[in-house]
Amino acid sequence: MAILQVEKENHDEKKRQFLVDFVKNLEPRFYLPNGEMIQEQYEEIFEVVFITKGTVGVGYRLFSEVFFGRKILMTKHKKVISVINDYSCLQDKCSEFLYKPVDRVEALAMRKENFNEVMRENEGKKLKKQIARNYKYIIQEPMYEHREEMVSRFQNRIDYINIQAYGIGLVNVDKQPNFNGYVPTGESENRMLRSRDNQNNLLS
Repeated sequence: MAILQVEKENHDEKKRQFLVDFVKNLEPRFYLPNGEMIQEQYEEIFEVVFITKGTVGVGYRLFSEVFFGRKILMTKHKKVISVINDYSCLQDKCSEFLYKPVDRVEALAMRKENFNEVMRENEGKKLKKQIARNYKYIIQEPMYEHREEMVSRFQNRIDYINIQAYGIGLVNVDKQPNFNGYVPTGESENRMLRSRDNQNNLLS
């Protein structure tokens, strides 16, 4: 019992240190709808953004136009903070999609080098597979489906661009290296993430 207690205390201490390292690297950010993008498509990522309040449209460029296929809405009643760029940052890839504020957005940001350093800690490594899963089912797959629907309406356009050629590739959550400690989400959430109804929640 004494050994188990010591191990638990060591784990708790590591977890506390991880949280301290994480929080001390956060910086405040504010975005306005008539301002710049939070993240532009195909551009290098410089920071990970944690949305705490406001609405963000997730979109892509197609035929020199911008289409939005997802909407991130953060309110005081939502307990899980939505994150932008975490998966792409860990993979050292450019952003597949663009993220634009729909209204006033409040957020916290962590610079890329600081985020990667913190995520190399053991507690950070435990989160990596969940990050991949969230990106795949909440952002990437719905956006791919939405884009294919838009492409089908413009099949004869000669300026078609394959978005996947510029992105990070389809996420395979079963083949991520060094992903440990993954705790699967509930079945109801899995159904929600896969639901095509989510794609109808577009920007008006």
